[in-house]
Amino acid sequence: MATRKIIVASSKGGVGKSTVALGVAGALCTLGKKVLLCDLDFENPCLDLYMGIEDAALFNVADVAKGRATPEKAILKNSAGLSFLASPEGVVPGGTGENDISEAELAKALTDAVSSAEYDFAIFDTGTAHGIPALLADTFRGATALIVASHQSSSSRGAERTAAMFEAHGIRECRLVVCGYEFIEAARNERRGIVDIIDSSRVPLIGAVPYDRTLMLSCERGVKVPEGSDAAEAFLNIAHRLCGRTVRLFDGINSVKRRKII
Repeated sequence: MATRKIIVASSKGGVGKSTVALGVAGALCTLGKKVLLCDLDFENPCLDLYMGIEDAALFNVADVAKGRATPEKAILKNSAGLSFLASPEGVVPGGTGENDISEAELAKALTDAVSSAEYDFAIFDTGTAHGIPALLADTFRGATALIVASHQSSSSRGAERTAAMFEAHGIRECRLVVCGYEFIEAARNERRGIVDIIDSSRVPLIGAVPYDRTLMLSCERGVKVPEGSDAAEAFLNIAHRLCGRTVRLFDGINSVKRRKII
């Protein structure tokens, strides 16, 4: 079975893109899937910190691109069984510096990494610079784009521009993930409800991750988000949908039982 490629992107930083990439990857592992997670945010790599393995990565994707390490040597595996390929520091894809790598080298390194084992999913966490989302779209035709936005209306508008970019590069399946959904403010009509978000965006919604303090603390401490928490259940719902299963948008999320959210 071919590896399914998932490109996680956003129109700007700070909306929870890396958090979503890691959360969905971990949820897929919980479902028994073999997953490769690649950190391609060259400006602000943070997945190694979120996973608590910042001192474990001896090699990264640039080392694979330059032939200094094989994918097998560069890819780490955490205690949950998630495979991880780190991003380098001070490297510009397509740059002309001594340590930089070409776009062709990066594309080959990622292709080799995905092919190095029988992964069910390969998830790419991208930044907003260096044209990485477009490069991935051109490299992995048929990939799915998860576009992460915050609860703010301007963020959803930015997600539509990102979806248009992906579509221009041949990606047909773009899905919206709202990260940091505020149940209380939506219930007070201070922010848009989920139905309003669905109606106002042309990008189909695949999931909404509620604001959950345990998620923030888990990332800060480099530990897995607690099972059964609202965020963990939201990531699990997205993972189920990526696997072709039908689940309710807020299935298992405790906040829904207490508050009106639409």
